[in-house]
Amino acid sequence: MKSLKEIESSFWRQAGFKYRLLDKILILKRLAEIPYVLMQSSRRFKSETGKSSLWQFFSLVGAVLFLKLRAKEYYLYRLDQVSDRIFQQTFIPQACFLRWAWYLNLRSCQKIWWDKLSFFSFCLENKLTTVPILSVYEKGEKRELVPMDASCDVIVKPDNGSCGLGVERWKFHESCYQWDEKRLDSVDFESYLLNLGRQECILLQPCLVNHPEMKGLNNGGLATVRCSTFKNAEGGAEAIMPVLRMPCGVSIVDNFQRDNLVAPIDLDSGKLGPAYRKIDGVVVEVLRHPDTGCVIEGERLPFWRELIALCLDAQKCCKEEQFVGWDVAITLEGPVLIEANLSFGIEAIQVAHSLGLGSTPFINRLDSLLQEPQGKG
Repeated sequence: MKSLKEIESSFWRQAGFKYRLLDKILILKRLAEIPYVLMQSSRRFKSETGKSSLWQFFSLVGAVLFLKLRAKEYYLYRLDQVSDRIFQQTFIPQACFLRWAWYLNLRSCQKIWWDKLSFFSFCLENKLTTVPILSVYEKGEKRELVPMDASCDVIVKPDNGSCGLGVERWKFHESCYQWDEKRLDSVDFESYLLNLGRQECILLQPCLVNHPEMKGLNNGGLATVRCSTFKNAEGGAEAIMPVLRMPCGVSIVDNFQRDNLVAPIDLDSGKLGPAYRKIDGVVVEVLRHPDTGCVIEGERLPFWRELIALCLDAQKCCKEEQFVGWDVAITLEGPVLIEANLSFGIEAIQVAHSLGLGSTPFINRLDSLLQEPQGKG
């Protein structure tokens, strides 16, 4: 497998001076972050390992200077448990991956990758199963796309939102829509959406429910699979390091950044491994879902082969994009695409699998792509 140093060398040869300058600036920024990260995580880490704050400080400096990781990534990947320096180097820094993604993937800047309405159209055109958009609220006006069951639970989200920001889950109960402490009848709910749409484009979607076999793997919210795919050298598509993201506590989204659970999925069988979550920035193993008590490791996801086939088909529909992170819900009817991400976060997948992306065939494919001229300087 190619090392991070080799991949970066390929990148620098193609990317030009501006990326080199950015890298120097980011190193200083990462060093400056160390005191803040220590304040957030050192006490929790010391209680688990007995390692002093001074020991942690020098470990974080080493991770920043020699592994190019951010200080918080040291705690995420629990590098204190990894004595093999070569294996440590297989954990790809999020900043490096995003830099490669911007250089390789986003030059086309197709609207479908950041605009959910355009992604919905992309799925329809390519006959990919996706969650419908019921209505669009923009500039104080409503555009209905799919007839809506007036009594269904719904999701309200910004058209170009990310990481679960701005998402609201409204439940329909006793002729009213309810979310948080708000309770609105149908007329007031419509007015509420029109008002939101004056500030930004808002989408209304049905609230999906996980397959009954997954009931113990969520808090009543929607757990989704992040399945990452890439185009191989032969022009086919491959999937790597899938994970299940599970909401817990009061969270209505399943993002790992929001301290929810993430568990690795065996690519061949759909079987779950042990779950992980962040507590004070330090990753800890979780054997049971904290809300349901369900033992996570060993659970098998339904419709697994269908889910992988859907993601591979979706990757093949991409004209220029070399790799995509697909968010997929598993419902009673089967897998449903929620959204796609070109510059997706790799922290959750490396945490879940306790494995660096640099240990997978994907890294060699990245290196070959970075050695090809991209028409940028």
